[in-house]
Amino acid sequence: MEGVVALLDPEGEAHLRAIWRRLAERHAAHALAQRVPYPHLSFHVAEGYDLAALAASLAPVVRGLRPLVVRSTGLGLFTGPAPTLYLAVTRDPALSDAHARIWPAIEPAARGSQSYYAPPAWVPHITLAQLDIGPATLGPLVADLAGLDLAFTFTLDALTALTVDPQRGTHHPALTLPLGR
Repeated sequence: MEGVVALLDPEGEAHLRAIWRRLAERHAAHALAQRVPYPHLSFHVAEGYDLAALAASLAPVVRGLRPLVVRSTGLGLFTGPAPTLYLAVTRDPALSDAHARIWPAIEPAARGSQSYYAPPAWVPHITLAQLDIGPATLGPLVADLAGLDLAFTFTLDALTALTVDPQRGTHHPALTLPLGR
């Protein structure tokens, strides 16, 4: 899967990388940070994108947006066979409005869009652990993080398309569009 995301500002990135290090060192939960080594908030996820079409359709929208100040609120969990532990992000009116404008601009350039990122279903979050966690490891992970202050504020100032390097299986930035420019 690939995505159109907002990378965290340097302070937010440092905060998230510290959490990723903690999870890797204490719980061997490091697959996510190796596969997608950029702390981010996803606005759209799909099987792939036509990058030229994406740039053309998204550029006018991002020019009309201003950087977003976003706040994390604590831990969350997407359940299922491959659980995902995440940092919950407040879905305030400014973030919801930006997402409602971004999503339809991306759709024409996307192949295989994931509907759970569409505006009605979207749960803004920053993934902390995925792929190498399960029922036996979730309890200790949550217990370890439960005592931390996970509420912090960060600024999102650009949208970035993260695409997959097929040889390495890792994600990398392929297109970045600054908000308001």
